[in-house]
Amino acid sequence: MKKGINRILFVHHGSGIGGAPISLLNLIKNLDREKYYPIVLFIQKSDVLDFFLKEGIEVLLIEKPFTNWFAHNNSNQVKWYRILRYVRILIEWNLVARKHARDTLKKIDFDIIHLNSHVLTSWAFAAKRLNKKVVMHNREAVVKGYFGLRLGILRLLISNNCDYIINISSDNLKRLGIYNKSSVVYNFVNLPQNYRLPFQQEEIKILYLGGSYYIKGFDVMCAAAELLKEDENIRFYFAGNFINNNVPNSTTGKILFYIKYILYSRDLKLLSKLLELPNSELLGLLKNPLDYLDMCDILITPFNVQHFSRPAIEAFSYGKPVIGSNVEGMDEIIDHMKNGLLFERANSKDLVEKIMMLKMNPELGQELGRNARLKSESVFSPDVNTRKVEYIYELILREQN
Repeated sequence: MKKGINRILFVHHGSGIGGAPISLLNLIKNLDREKYYPIVLFIQKSDVLDFFLKEGIEVLLIEKPFTNWFAHNNSNQVKWYRILRYVRILIEWNLVARKHARDTLKKIDFDIIHLNSHVLTSWAFAAKRLNKKVVMHNREAVVKGYFGLRLGILRLLISNNCDYIINISSDNLKRLGIYNKSSVVYNFVNLPQNYRLPFQQEEIKILYLGGSYYIKGFDVMCAAAELLKEDENIRFYFAGNFINNNVPNSTTGKILFYIKYILYSRDLKLLSKLLELPNSELLGLLKNPLDYLDMCDILITPFNVQHFSRPAIEAFSYGKPVIGSNVEGMDEIIDHMKNGLLFERANSKDLVEKIMMLKMNPELGQELGRNARLKSESVFSPDVNTRKVEYIYELILREQN
């Protein structure tokens, strides 16, 4: 390895394919390899691990991970009746922070540890005890909770154990509330040179990538598809992770299925109804959604809660307008009537009105698509945002020296 190259240890927590690992992969692919050597540590087996290996990135995998980490966002909120789970979280957090992560990090040669989520505070704690520089990516929108106690604890853990926090949106920065060593660096996408322009045919193809998750607006999408089922020139494509609604043959399988049916009856009923709609197609989990983003005319991100929409900026890069719910922070991505449309959160009728606006005025849809591509080039481009991350590395390395 060349003299002067800094080793960056990235730690990723998740097992599935999603915005966080894809954003991390994009960042690493665009790093200046004359200055930085990336190593990625997966703390559990992940569906995206092979993506990193194919790029020639050094990958490490922990065989027996602890995954009950301390998280505080809409995706991981613990309901009051599951509060005892925090006993297990506390035990595992301490095991990771004081032994497991510490012992793992001692065996790895690195200059900066870059944690890919705020859920990894135990790893930040361990790294600081080894006098390492810690960068944390705040990718999830934290929530206040019932009394603000858990948010206060999370802020304290991050503030005390991280040298710098990268927030993927201004809304995320405001929610976390740590301003003195934070900045906003947007997720970014690679910009294709060739892509299909929207609204070139009479049939309008609409893509949704959120799976059957309530927080991502699956119920709103299903209702919109139901309202437009008689329109032969509008077709919906539903992609993402969906609950399996097939009843197993074994007795044990059936028991577990019906328990799941009770817990997730709303999602399963929506899925069953969706499969009957003539204008809708269920694609399932896509390892690479880019072909479908290129195919579609409109992407819809109907979040019921605040969340930075990676599919939205990916659609922008393909020159496609996005219709998104008016949750906090969405206006950082979508400029209403300029590169997309905002509709009232959880209001499927308003969503249908926005869809019909573009169907009846394809010239507007094409203009929004052109502006979407321009914003992708200026705000969500790899060069602009990778350089911002590298500046943060340089900043904390200078402090170290």
